[in-house]
Amino acid sequence: MTDKNPIEAYKLITRTYGIMFIAIIVCIVSVSLYVSNLGSIIDAEASSAFFMQLGAVAITIAVIPFGYISSQKIIKNIDPALSLSKKLLPYRKALTLRFTSILAAAFFVSMFFWFTANTNLMIILAIVLLFYLISKPNPFKTADDLNLSEEDKHKLMG
Repeated sequence: MTDKNPIEAYKLITRTYGIMFIAIIVCIVSVSLYVSNLGSIIDAEASSAFFMQLGAVAITIAVIPFGYISSQKIIKNIDPALSLSKKLLPYRKALTLRFTSILAAAFFVSMFFWFTANTNLMIILAIVLLFYLISKPNPFKTADDLNLSEEDKHKLMG
């Protein structure tokens, strides 16, 4: 990737976000359709449904902050002396880690919903989806995260 086209590098970031967003939606919709048509996979008693719900909350609480903190560490270690295109490569990797952690949380919660048909898990899925929507990259967040110069900001914004 050359310094001449940081916009292409940024488009890869937004494309990755979009693909993972579609994956989350497909996961949620397919599991919801299955459960609404055929019911849960296992006959969940009240106690096992409770433990699955507790597990979903625990996974969400563990995985999402892990992805966020890890990606922030990667972003903070990006050398400010690099060109914009070279800064965007590790930035993309960091955001992909963040997106993947949210996707993993959504997948696990969806699976627990699939197993139990516990509708309380849909609330957790909505929260996970909200975290994903909040993490959507935009040029202003990127400029702030990377502490870009005015010249690099203009390059990034088009």
